[in-house]
Amino acid sequence: MKRRTVRTAPILLTLLLAPPALAADLSGTKTYLLGRLDALNTSTARLVQASDAYYQLAKGANFDYARLWKTNPGGVKAAVEQTRAAWRDASPRYEQIEGFFAGQDPFDRLDLIIDAANPGTEGGVDHDVKLPNGTVLKRPGALFNLTESALWGLNPRYTALKVKLSARDGLGNALPDANVLKGGVDALHAVVGQLRQTARTWQPSTAYVFSTLTANVPTTQDFLEAWRGSRFVTGGASQTQEFAAISRLNDLRDNIGSWQVIYAGVSPQVRGRNATLDAQVRSGLKDLRTYVERLIAREQRRRFTPEQALMLQQEAQDRATAIAGPLTQAATLLGVKVSGQ
Repeated sequence: MKRRTVRTAPILLTLLLAPPALAADLSGTKTYLLGRLDALNTSTARLVQASDAYYQLAKGANFDYARLWKTNPGGVKAAVEQTRAAWRDASPRYEQIEGFFAGQDPFDRLDLIIDAANPGTEGGVDHDVKLPNGTVLKRPGALFNLTESALWGLNPRYTALKVKLSARDGLGNALPDANVLKGGVDALHAVVGQLRQTARTWQPSTAYVFSTLTANVPTTQDFLEAWRGSRFVTGGASQTQEFAAISRLNDLRDNIGSWQVIYAGVSPQVRGRNATLDAQVRSGLKDLRTYVERLIAREQRRRFTPEQALMLQQEAQDRATAIAGPLTQAATLLGVKVSGQ
């Protein structure tokens, strides 16, 4: 459903021989990430509790959703809305740190499972989801995608019953299949736990910082491309089964925030050697985020047309491209060579 960040091939970087003074102190970067992962884990635990409550209601009715809705519409609606609220809390928490993981070892496979893999053979990761009833979903794609699709009725396979729950473009007027929802949410929480364990033994490096940034800043275009085809631009005419509960603009803003945190780890070293260059990188990221925040504010007041969205996509990409040069120069300054440069 979400197919979050369309992956571009990670740019390989090599750490050149350089004086030890060029190595950045990235302990604060790791501490920040671990704290955010703890908060994400708490959030997905609440999501598990909410989905379990809905599952128990469905199980009590022997998964007869028509009878369940007829006999307890208020309780069912409350359970679904609570689970949606928990999902809306968890998803941005991941987006705010996704920049640490996308395309980077040792996190890339877990990132794909959580938030980036497409379903089916093109998903790029062999991960199945076993449901409480014993059914196995083969390569269903990213777990945030799967659970969003179930919660908002975006995929008929994961929908149990069409009902009147909300009004906007008909979005979410359905009860999720409780087995699919619980299986997806439980799997999501488990993989977040694996991500936390991996992060605890991980040590960031200067090369990692620039590899991450040079691979992910260009994906600005991918975020906007997905946004253009979503309900936030095309409304009920959207043909996608993703990016419906939260605007892709919000996801981009949160990812840019993670890029800013990652760069902050090496900023003192860059600034000590070339203050102008450091300012270019920091202001470039800040300006890009401010630009996206303005779009979010405008989107809350009205819907952009597809033509407007196309122009905005190009402008955002131009801003992201302008950051690439200073980033490469900063990498070279700290003894990191961007392959192909």
